[in-house]
Amino acid sequence: MPVTTEQGSAGISGGELQMKGTGKKTIKKKKMGVAQSAFFAHENEEKANAMLSKIADDAVLVFDCGSSFIKVGVAGEEQPRKVIPTCYCVIEDEEYEGGERKEFGYKAIDENAKLIWPLDPRNDTDWDGLFDIIQNIYQVELNELDPSAHAVVMTDLPNMNEVATDKIKSMMFNDLNVPFLKIVNPALMALYAEGKETGLVVEIGNRMQIVPAVDGFVIDSAITKIKGNVSGLTEYMQRLLRSCGYIYTTSQQMELVRAIKENVCYVALDYDAEMKRKPREIMKEYKVPGNDNTSKFFQERFQCPEALFKPEKVGIDTEGLPQMIFECIKKCPLTSRRPLLNHIILAGGSTLFPGLPERLDQDLKKILEENKMNSRDVKIIVHQNRKYLAWVGAALLAGMSTLQDEEQCTKDYYDNN
Repeated sequence: MPVTTEQGSAGISGGELQMKGTGKKTIKKKKMGVAQSAFFAHENEEKANAMLSKIADDAVLVFDCGSSFIKVGVAGEEQPRKVIPTCYCVIEDEEYEGGERKEFGYKAIDENAKLIWPLDPRNDTDWDGLFDIIQNIYQVELNELDPSAHAVVMTDLPNMNEVATDKIKSMMFNDLNVPFLKIVNPALMALYAEGKETGLVVEIGNRMQIVPAVDGFVIDSAITKIKGNVSGLTEYMQRLLRSCGYIYTTSQQMELVRAIKENVCYVALDYDAEMKRKPREIMKEYKVPGNDNTSKFFQERFQCPEALFKPEKVGIDTEGLPQMIFECIKKCPLTSRRPLLNHIILAGGSTLFPGLPERLDQDLKKILEENKMNSRDVKIIVHQNRKYLAWVGAALLAGMSTLQDEEQCTKDYYDNN
């Protein structure tokens, strides 16, 4: 079966740092809360803590800003140093000026307060909230790193447009005083991470879209947005778990649902046949973070990701993923269809479900055959580090010696034009 696995570095960083008090700033390593423990349920914590090493004075920072997580790290490295939920909360606290304080990322989730997600595609972008999150990354997550001392490469925000580009440039140049900012297309960065300029990038994670590119240029007219967002799968998993007697409602508990989804779910090659299997054949035990006992999971393991192939399960009236890929291919020039099918690249956290590449390969080939097209052209590329593939590509680009020769990306150019 032509599903190709590419080698790469898995794992991610962590070791959250917390700033306390309103006067003198004290930075110390924080014991992981339930939400952050859920994130590290399948990550290497020892490797994570090792990534807190000092950032070199001439290092270029790389940001991949998604609706659910911001990945940040250093050019030339194989993985981001930090992965932080793109959220914050406001807590009433008389000890703080104005009678309230903000918490960010995992700390916000562990507060069990109302969470605000500035980049939620269902709402208008909360620019003030996004600025506070990025500022907190510099001050807390990166140990009071000076923004004016480091160039930045940043991927497009979800639902990026000209207005959003202007907002980001103003934030980074005017408010944070960064000396250099290059904004890049995340799909092209995923291709770059694979050493390719032509391919079809299927993003299922912070971004939900299918992006064709030929010779390093995106075919804008063929970009296909996948309705909904990755949180829809987590919410669907929540409903499935509720029907089994597991009740999760708070923001902190939803992180546990996400951890369960990522650690026990898989895609069935034949959904109907899987439904007929005996419970003991599909049962998996998993110790939920913060719980001393193991829990058992059954049909919900494959029912949840089936929504990628049957979106009606989560209340979305649209085609399944294989059909959407086919429709995207049809929008592309005839001469580009074969090379695009030859390089279907999966990117994003929700492409990690075991069985997803094989099911996608099977169903897409069936659709092509039904439409008198050559199914042998299909080749799905599965990178080991596909959860962070856009960041990896951006980090490779940021490590190029010629990067900062691009005058139009400098603060001086921005200030004078």
